[in-house]
Amino acid sequence: MRSTATPRDLVCRTALLALLVFLTTYAIAVVYMQRLAASNGWVTGEWLINYSNGFVRRGLIGEICRQLYYLGGFNPVSVVATVKAFLYAILCASFFVLAARKTIGLIELAIIVSPSAFAFELNDPLGSGRKELALLAVFTVFVVADNLRPSTHRPFHKQWQFWYLLVTLPILTLIHEGLFFFFPFLLAYAWLKHDRLENGARVFGLPYAVAAAAFALSYVFRGGAGISGTMCASLTAMSLDQGLCHGAIGALERYDVHIRSDDVARCVFLVLLSFGPLLWYAAKALTPSRRHLFLAGACVAAVATAPLYVVSEDWGRWIHITAMLVMVTILACKDSTVRLQARHPAFAVACAAALSVYVVSWELPHWIHSAVPILKSVR
Repeated sequence: MRSTATPRDLVCRTALLALLVFLTTYAIAVVYMQRLAASNGWVTGEWLINYSNGFVRRGLIGEICRQLYYLGGFNPVSVVATVKAFLYAILCASFFVLAARKTIGLIELAIIVSPSAFAFELNDPLGSGRKELALLAVFTVFVVADNLRPSTHRPFHKQWQFWYLLVTLPILTLIHEGLFFFFPFLLAYAWLKHDRLENGARVFGLPYAVAAAAFALSYVFRGGAGISGTMCASLTAMSLDQGLCHGAIGALERYDVHIRSDDVARCVFLVLLSFGPLLWYAAKALTPSRRHLFLAGACVAAVATAPLYVVSEDWGRWIHITAMLVMVTILACKDSTVRLQARHPAFAVACAAALSVYVVSWELPHWIHSAVPILKSVR
C-alpha cells in the first residue's frame, strides 16, 4: 500500500526529526557544559547563594542545597547540576511536544536554533545554566499544559492554572528576583491564545501579588557589606571550591553598571537580529486579528523588563529570555505553518540559504562588555 503522505507532510516530519536530534544534542551539550563550569562563580555560584547569613535575594535554591548537605551529605554542586539537568530535560521535552502538536517547517526550525534562541547557550557557555532556565521551563510547561488540557468543566481543569502559578511564580522570584519582570509574558500568552483574559484577575491576580511580595522582600534584603564573606565561609564549610565565591556571591555586596554608547548601539543591532525574524514570523503565522493582540501584548511585556537593562550588564541574557518567551508564544498560538514557496524553487532555495546564513553567522553574547564578536566572520 502506497503512502498517502504529501511532500508538505514529509517536510514537517523531517523538520520535527531534525528538531528532536537538535534538542537531544543540545540537552547533552549544555548539561556537560555545566559539569565543566562546576567551580565557576557565575554559572554555578549563582545557584549557591543561600540564607547562611539570614534571608537574602536569590538564596532559595542555595539554601535548599545547604540543608540537603547537612541533612543527607549531598554535595551542593552535584545537587545544582542535577536540578539544571532536570530543568533542561523538562524544557526540551515540553518544547518538542509543543512543536509536534503545532507542526513546524524549515522556517520555524531556523528560528528555534537561532543564536537568540536555543543556540544562545551553545555559543556563549558563560551565559549557560543561569537561573532563567527555571523560568523557561515553567513557562513552556504552562503553555504546553494549556494546549493539551481537555475542554471540560471539571474543577481541576478550570483551576490548575491558578494553583500552578501560585506555586511557581513566588518560587521563581525567590530563586532570582529579576525573573519577576518577565511574568507579564504569561499574561501576554493567555491574552493572545484565548483572545481575552476571562477570569484573568482570579487566575493571575493572587499569584502575581504573592510574587510581588517575594520581590519586595528580595529588594529589602538584597545583600550588603560582609554578606559574601559569610556566604563564602558557608561554602568552605561544605568543602566546596572557593572559586564559587568570586562571581554572583561577591556581586551581592556591590555591582557597578557601566553602560557606554557603543554598548547601546551593539544591543540595538542584536535586538534587530533577534526580533526582526520573530516579528516577521508572527505576521505570517498569526491571523490579522491576532497580530494586533500579539504586538500589543509582546510590547507591554517587553517594556516591563526595561529595569533589568538599567541595573545589570547581562543584556544578552535578557534578550535571549525575551526571544524564547516570544518564540514559544507564537508557536503555541500560530494559525498556520509558514512554508517556503515550493512553486518557485529558486526562491525557496534562496530563502533556505538565507536562513542558514542567519543561523550560523552571528551570536548573542550574554554580557554587554563581552569580547565575543557578534559576527562570527570577523574572528
